Amino acid sequence: MPQELLNAFIGQLIESLDGISEALRILQQYCQTEMEDAMTEKAKMSDIGTETVREMLIQKSKEGKADRIREILTLFNAERISDVDPAKYPELIKMVSGL
Repeated sequence: MPQELLNAFIGQLIESLDGISEALRILQQYCQTEMEDAMTEKAKMSDIGTETVREMLIQKSKEGKADRIREILTLFNAERISDVDPAKYPELIKMVSGL
């Protein structure tokens, strides 16, 4: 293989590797941002208190969704909010907010 052709081929490989390297850097930044956002959301959800959940359920009840709320509470083996494990509040809120 002539030296000129070999040098051109190596130059193209270097450019390709630079492009791949840049794409991987961008992907890493995106994944890092997504993980940080997920952790922030999880931290926000873990700070939910009984009163916050109670207020949300009261509001949904006023909107005529009391029967659905009771059904959701039974999924948590609960008859009232105080029967729900606080660790499950984020899941409860997600279900109720979908009503």
